Amino acid sequence: MATVDYLTITIVTPEGVFLESEASLVELPTEEGEIGIYPGHVPLVAAIGAGEMRLHGKDQVTAYALAGGFMEVTPRRVRLLTSFAGGEEVEDEAGAVERARAALEGMGSLSEEQVKAELAALQTQLRHLAETSGRRRKG
Repeated sequence: MATVDYLTITIVTPEGVFLESEASLVELPTEEGEIGIYPGHVPLVAAIGAGEMRLHGKDQVTAYALAGGFMEVTPRRVRLLTSFAGGEEVEDEAGAVERARAALEGMGSLSEEQVKAELAALQTQLRHLAETSGRRRKG
């Protein structure tokens, strides 16, 4: 049997398919704790928790915020069903501030789970900005 070098990741929200991508490792929260999924993982169905999911690609790690939901894992695929997913890349601090402002204005209509996921997405973006601005200053 040939080895699989990557997993196909699909995230579906009530609005439709949020993401289809490939990764060599998927890290995400479950109701029982953090899990890492590599290609060839045994089949699994589990509840996911609200928090940060990390997709490890060839040269980078991309983070996304998830609300709770469910996942199905096969040796070649990870499918996530969640009520909310976020993680758009923010190019600069002004974009992050604008996204935070817009998120705060809209929080009145979000569920507690969606608020937690949105806050996780904002924290991820702020960490990313801090890391990249530190690299730019050093280089």
